[in-house]
Amino acid sequence: MKLVLCILIIFVLSIPTITEIGPTPGSQLVRPVFEKADVVCNCFVRSLSPANTQPSIVKGNCPGPARMSADIVVRDWYKTSQYSLASLVVEYDQDQACYSITQPTVWKGETALMFLKATPSATYAWADTFLAAIPFKSLPPQSGQLGPGKLQAALMFVANQQNREDQIRALRLLHGFDTLTPDSVSSILPLSDSKDPDVAFLALAVLLTTKTPESVERLVRYLDAYKGDRGPLALININTDLAQIRDVRALSHLELLCSSRFALIRDGAMRALRGIKSPHSVPVLVQRLDDSDSDIKYLAVITLAEILGKYEGDYAPSMYLFDKKPSFYTNLWKTWWANERHTP
Repeated sequence: MKLVLCILIIFVLSIPTITEIGPTPGSQLVRPVFEKADVVCNCFVRSLSPANTQPSIVKGNCPGPARMSADIVVRDWYKTSQYSLASLVVEYDQDQACYSITQPTVWKGETALMFLKATPSATYAWADTFLAAIPFKSLPPQSGQLGPGKLQAALMFVANQQNREDQIRALRLLHGFDTLTPDSVSSILPLSDSKDPDVAFLALAVLLTTKTPESVERLVRYLDAYKGDRGPLALININTDLAQIRDVRALSHLELLCSSRFALIRDGAMRALRGIKSPHSVPVLVQRLDDSDSDIKYLAVITLAEILGKYEGDYAPSMYLFDKKPSFYTNLWKTWWANERHTP
């Protein structure tokens, strides 16, 4: 989608260093990384030391990554086959000056949620490039059986604490869970009313992963009260979440979101209407023929064609054809609508 791609490009260009480039926060699924990891833990970095003293030389005089060894104390397990371990060693490459490839890293004295893979040398490596070591100021141990559920409970606990950075990190990870427990949903509801829009929009994004009409209604209520002009980065997640809603009971609220002042909200809601394909949405779709965003105009055109089965003539152009003369196609549907309303 051109709209989201443009926003992502702007976001990336605004980042000061290339080493921070990665997926949109909150967009990564947790379960695949959890499943491929041998260890998932709440860990404390006791010490760091070089694992080698001769980093490779790349790109002329620019040093390559230095091999580091981290002595890790395990404070809580979420996944492991070696319960007797109280500590372990993680070896990883740490970026040096001039080196441009993103590498996960940790710092002495840091607490982090770690996803680790065992190595033949009895040490551990990162299980994923981006979900590797997520730092937290506080990550209290939790009771319960090992598994994604225990990790979800730990993140839910952190999300309801007062440290803003920890809240945001926890919510982004929770957004990556494919299912939420009823307790998690109940605990996150108050956060969706937060006065901090970054926290509130992230909480709303997490709730939207449940695909329930209630989650869509809650987004409508928050947006009605939200006076800020700035759209948080979490709107990209909300765009994707809205687009997957297929519950016809959410239709009226999705239709309201089609007129949001945020293009990402309008786009996600329009994609949901395209998936639901209800004739009830025709008047709303006709209104979007005058949207300021070209992608949303096209969604209005093609969704009208799909709902009404009008594939003949020029009613259902490809996006390539639409981009060449958008006014021609939107005016065609406006004319149809004007005639349809006056047909006995």
